[in-house]
Amino acid sequence: MSPEAGPEVEGGSSPTAETSEPVTIPARSPEPRSLWRRFREYVGILARGVWRKGQQDNIFFLAGAISFDVLVAFIPLLLAVLGIAGTVLREEAVQSTIIRYLDRTVPAAINLPYEQILRDLAQNSTGILSIGTLFFLWVSTRLVGTLRIVLREIFDIGQGRGILAGKLFDIKMGFMAG
Repeated sequence: MSPEAGPEVEGGSSPTAETSEPVTIPARSPEPRSLWRRFREYVGILARGVWRKGQQDNIFFLAGAISFDVLVAFIPLLLAVLGIAGTVLREEAVQSTIIRYLDRTVPAAINLPYEQILRDLAQNSTGILSIGTLFFLWVSTRLVGTLRIVLREIFDIGQGRGILAGKLFDIKMGFMAG
């Protein structure tokens, strides 16, 4: 508007000094989208992309493979933990403390020979620990291999390692994670 222009007239126009015709003020540009609306649109686009990628890669099958390997790895891990516990139980002070605790807490109606179980565990702890550790190392390489293959599938990486190179990599990763 020019400096000579008069006050704005209701309805979006104002008279000019030269003519008495009203001048139309251009309509405002649409209001910018709010931050919340842009965030919702972004989340929607992201969710649709993840859904499409999940369908393409069959992620529920891949998640099942990882879950199965985790469950299989739990058994030798439990054996290794029992072996470590047996090694700790070799000391008489620890064994007598646990037996006293069990005497106070386990009801008399449960006729469980836990003293003999603890002694057997302490005597056989070396074998249990070595078997559990060896099986856990083997199964952990299987878990690492499954993770490697699943991630290669998800990120669309072409050719992976060969069988031997992949197994060596899995063994290295198992030791590094352990």
